[in-house]
Amino acid sequence: MNWINGDGGRQVFVLWLYGSAGSGKTALSQSIAELCEAQGLLAATFFFSKDTGERSNSGQFASTLAYQIALSTPNARPHIEDAIRQDPSLFGKALQTQMRALVTKPVRNAFKGTASQPHTGGLVIIDALDECHDAKAQRYILDIISEEFHPEGPLPLIFLITSRPEESIQARFSTGNLARLSRHLSLENYLESRNDIQTFLEAKFNEIKEQHPLRGYIPPTWPSDETLGEILTRSSGQFVYATTVIDYVSSLYHRPTDRLNIVLGLLNHNGDPPFAELDALYSHILSSVVYLKQALRIVGVILLMSIPLSSENVEELLFLRPGDVQLFLGGMSSLINYRDPHKPISVLHAPLSDFLFDPGHVFVIFSSRRELGVPLLVEYAIYHFDAHFDLASFTNQLYEELLSFDLPSVCRNMPSMEDTWYFVPNLLDCIRNTVIFHDAEDIYQAQRSLLDGYLDTELTKYDTDDRLADLVALLPMYSSPVAVKGLDDISAFKDLLLGLKDGEDLLSVDESSLNLRHMVRRHSQGEPYVELLCTYVQDFKRSGRHFLTGQRYALAARRCLDWIKDYNEIESDEPSDDELALPWIFECIPSLLLRAVVDEDLELALRQLSSPNSISYHFHPKLIQNLEHSSLAYSIETKFKSDYEHMKSHSASFKIVPQGLKLYSVHRLSIPGINPTSGVCPENNLGLENLQDNFCCVFHLIVWYTNHRRRGQLLRDLDGKESLIISVDDPFPEIDNEDLTPSTTMIEEATTVDGLMRVIIYRFWARAMDFK
Repeated sequence: MNWINGDGGRQVFVLWLYGSAGSGKTALSQSIAELCEAQGLLAATFFFSKDTGERSNSGQFASTLAYQIALSTPNARPHIEDAIRQDPSLFGKALQTQMRALVTKPVRNAFKGTASQPHTGGLVIIDALDECHDAKAQRYILDIISEEFHPEGPLPLIFLITSRPEESIQARFSTGNLARLSRHLSLENYLESRNDIQTFLEAKFNEIKEQHPLRGYIPPTWPSDETLGEILTRSSGQFVYATTVIDYVSSLYHRPTDRLNIVLGLLNHNGDPPFAELDALYSHILSSVVYLKQALRIVGVILLMSIPLSSENVEELLFLRPGDVQLFLGGMSSLINYRDPHKPISVLHAPLSDFLFDPGHVFVIFSSRRELGVPLLVEYAIYHFDAHFDLASFTNQLYEELLSFDLPSVCRNMPSMEDTWYFVPNLLDCIRNTVIFHDAEDIYQAQRSLLDGYLDTELTKYDTDDRLADLVALLPMYSSPVAVKGLDDISAFKDLLLGLKDGEDLLSVDESSLNLRHMVRRHSQGEPYVELLCTYVQDFKRSGRHFLTGQRYALAARRCLDWIKDYNEIESDEPSDDELALPWIFECIPSLLLRAVVDEDLELALRQLSSPNSISYHFHPKLIQNLEHSSLAYSIETKFKSDYEHMKSHSASFKIVPQGLKLYSVHRLSIPGINPTSGVCPENNLGLENLQDNFCCVFHLIVWYTNHRRRGQLLRDLDGKESLIISVDDPFPEIDNEDLTPSTTMIEEATTVDGLMRVIIYRFWARAMDFK
């Protein structure tokens, strides 16, 4: 009131009172208007309101001020009437024209010769300027005040303007003539707001206890000091929260005690939410934000992170450019305090978090944490966990968090399958290799046990159908760039092989579970999650009923062979889907045969398969050669049907060592009739009839072959002093795309004994490892 009365002289002609939404600006404006009107100091008022049509725009702004000035200032009335008589169409003209004709000129003329009392005309209050829907009109009003009411001439009016601290309004008050004429007063710095809100709440609750129809059923100590304190904390210094609570609780048609419990979240609101007014306020503010998606991501960071973050911190965290926080949060300054880039960003409204995270709100864009950009936070945690963990030192909190970490829940709620593939093995690797915990291995085993439980639950879903079971069996198969050029193709190839079609229930089973259709096993890709799954399904102690047996591999191999048997090549300029999938299916068969048990149906399918050379396949012949090798090895295994005990009962023996197989022999074996360096035709099956006569088991064949390659050197000692170590390699390594060039015609290559024996040795070693 001292400023309004002009105590101490008149240096400031405009007072800008700003504060966040619901901070009590309008209530304060109304109180000041009542005081000034009682003292004859009020010239005019205009209260903008977004909820009232005629007060949500500037259409009646000038005429309303003119009407009220005509009543409060009789000397100005004749000049206002003259302006209307001279131009009856004045009310339909531009805002600037109306202001000059109806307010500026009449007031100046009315107070000519009163320069000694420049504020004689009184106070004009413009409340909630930010709620004028037309942003241009907001600027026009401020520009008119700045231009027309300058200090060079008589200033018979002073202005009190209230608003939220929006960027456009703040810019006008901070530059030009208005910056020199005005003073800025923030309600955010008003330290007594909590006390004022407490006084308001206590008075209103007492009023409810005295006047409500059900006052006889309200305890005298209601509400408790604890409850009152909670409401004060939630209000965050904003009167709008307190008034909303009181309006809701004081309903004459409900029990006040129940309504307050609904406010506190202790009861369901049953379709009558307590904060509908606040929701409308937040929706109105957020609907005008230009960069809404980016702004909500930033707000999500602030609300969910438990540490203070400045604008600079947020920009670094979200990989934004300097200044992006200020740009993206433009229009939210009444809810978020972010002006100083070096100070922590603060949320001015505590209820804002509830609003943004409540999926029940009509404003659906804020219905979930995903809409708030939370996946971006999760993504940061997923891909930066290891970097932070490597720098961490021991704390009890970190230790307890790792012990109680719910890995299965994380797997089920990851934003994407790629995130799961990266994070899970990375977490386990970090735990197992850390040096900050003495029992890191125990923590690792505990988390791996949780992962095993998760995989057991998920793989059970794949037991319901043979096609899904074959999908699991295909998981350990390597896919080379020759057979699968694009990683996105693998799911389409699997769908073709398994006969899965869009919209089929089996697709949804996989998509809602492990997404095996999209998994590609490649060493070069370093997909550790796929390796985790492969290790699990190939370890009987861990996987139990989900262990991939030799029979399961045999069934999957038969499916591949049946698909190839039914394949029909189509002449076309563009390769068909089947033609694109064919190389991958050919590549799967050798690995499946390597792991399959002896199966008469599978052997029959191999014999019935037409010679690959008879078909003009459009992929590298190495894939066909691998199929030929593995088919012959499987046929030999079928013929011999030898088990582990039979193998090691012969004159030659072996031992498994880290490098592979260590062979011993009592005497040299010399078998005539086969030259290891000669070519072998696929059709004669390596002379299986002759082999069966000369060798009693696979191991017998290996000893003969390795002795022959040593050019007659005998393996005399059984104690290992003179022995032969065979390095065992996977006979189906990934094909290097740079070294092999796919050809359009099949290159006829004879299947060599060396290639075949490599398959046989590996297969024997793999079986021996199972018995180890």
